Amino acid sequence: MEVDKQMGSVSLRPKKGYTLMFRNGIYYVRYYNEETKKDLPMNRTLNTGDKEEAEKRAIQYKEAFIADYYRKKSRVKDIYGLFSNFYKLEKSTYLQDQIKRGDRALSPAIIKKYDGYMNNHWIPFLKEHGIKRIEEITLEGTIKAFQDYLLDKGISKKTINTNIINGVIKPVFDTVMKDKNIFNTNTKYNLKGAKQEQTGTTPQAKTLFLLNNPDLWQLYRNGKVMNGRTYKKYRLWCLLSATTGLREGEIFYLRKTDFDKIKDVPYLFVNNDDGRNLKTENAKRKVPLPAITLNAIREYIDENQVKDYLFCKNTSSNIDTKGFMYAFLHLAAHLGYTQKDLIDKNLRFHSLRVFYKTLLNRSELKEDIVEYLMGHKIDMGSMKERYNNRNDLDDAFFVKYGKTVINYFNEHMKENFTHTTKEVKFKDKRGKFQQYTTHVLDNITDDVNDDFTWGIFDDHETISSV
Repeated sequence: MEVDKQMGSVSLRPKKGYTLMFRNGIYYVRYYNEETKKDLPMNRTLNTGDKEEAEKRAIQYKEAFIADYYRKKSRVKDIYGLFSNFYKLEKSTYLQDQIKRGDRALSPAIIKKYDGYMNNHWIPFLKEHGIKRIEEITLEGTIKAFQDYLLDKGISKKTINTNIINGVIKPVFDTVMKDKNIFNTNTKYNLKGAKQEQTGTTPQAKTLFLLNNPDLWQLYRNGKVMNGRTYKKYRLWCLLSATTGLREGEIFYLRKTDFDKIKDVPYLFVNNDDGRNLKTENAKRKVPLPAITLNAIREYIDENQVKDYLFCKNTSSNIDTKGFMYAFLHLAAHLGYTQKDLIDKNLRFHSLRVFYKTLLNRSELKEDIVEYLMGHKIDMGSMKERYNNRNDLDDAFFVKYGKTVINYFNEHMKENFTHTTKEVKFKDKRGKFQQYTTHVLDNITDDVNDDFTWGIFDDHETISSV
């Protein structure tokens, strides 16, 4: 430190990012860690006694010197072990530190999911491609090949980018492998196709026909109906999204008290009480209930003897993301889509919310009224009504537009389509395929084939606005 003071560089260290030291006629450099606010315990020779040249070399060699420091410090040899244990709480100093500091919102459910991504996708990919050393992992080669690997598994681009790459893989390089950080540490890395394609929507008339005919949802084995209550719930979830525009979280935390009438018009009240944490304040709204959806809700409540929450115990319950995936997979199978169709057309459970908005946009409703029903921000001044803000919306408003929406859905439920019985396979949550016979609408797409084998493909970040 005496040499540092003599050089007068101590006060400049944070600003410059390094300290020069002069010993035995040669300049050395020590770099400053802006995160820890401490010097890295390393002195590297610059092989010059000229101060001006030493300044240039300190800047020029900074990245290489720091990378070499972390390479020697980490001594990562077993990359499979490193990745495998990164999201295991009892073995991960990273997780323990993050939870203690609260830098990332890592609940037990998220940690379990991230550990699954790591051990079920990333490590098998590395082994399949014979990658055993950190030096072999590159951004343009390895990471993009990994994306293709995940896309082939049917995982959505949004999940790949947001959850797996930026949420699971990138933090390893940011915190442990600073000598081989292939990511830009200051920004999220977006892969090929990261600009999310517009969410697709299913055919209007055939989707409404399917939703209006609960018997088509029945799965048969040996002539018997299988898992009746489960698939009634799945149909109800699809109904709620397609005929009310509710998001997954809004559906999952529904309560009996959320259903009521406004002047004899049935409504669903989207509330944020009891910690339901709506996506935005605009999400708090009242949505008219078509008869088909109201009847399905009543039947579900009666059959399941619902006392309070319809689909969970309370707001501390984790959203059943796989359940919503299953629900849409069933709808898609009955419509005649293959898993490849879903990927190609970017179809997922959220597509039913898009379906709702698309349908209402074709009605006589004003754009701002549709946006209100979707739970989006609206410009009250453009509604050309007597209302100044959302709280001014009165019974007359809800009766008028509630009847308009309900009648519109009733009118579009009248078409009829033919269907045939086909064999389908669904992979259950234990990873085993179960085979059933069920009804499939005829000629839903130009390229429908008889291959109805479904695996679970991950789409767990679908709770978003259109």
